[in-house]
Amino acid sequence: MIVADFSLDIIRWQWLLLGGHCFECAGSQPSLVSRIVPSAAKGAVLGVYNTMRALGLFCGDASGVTS
Repeated sequence: MIVADFSLDIIRWQWLLLGGHCFECAGSQPSLVSRIVPSAAKGAVLGVYNTMRALGLFCGDASGVTS
C-alpha cells in the first residue's frame, strides 16, 4: 500500500508542476495582448481580458473542482 500511495503522490506532483508551467505562460498574456492591440483600444481589451480571467476563476471555484 505504501508504494501505491507514493506513486500516486508522484503523479499528483507532476500534474501540479505541469499546471504551474501553464500558469507561468498565462502570466505573459496581458503583455502579449497589450503589444498586439492598438493603443486606442488597449484599456478596453485588457479590461475584458481581466474580467474573463476573474469569471473563470470564480466559476472554477464555484464548481468545486479541485486539482
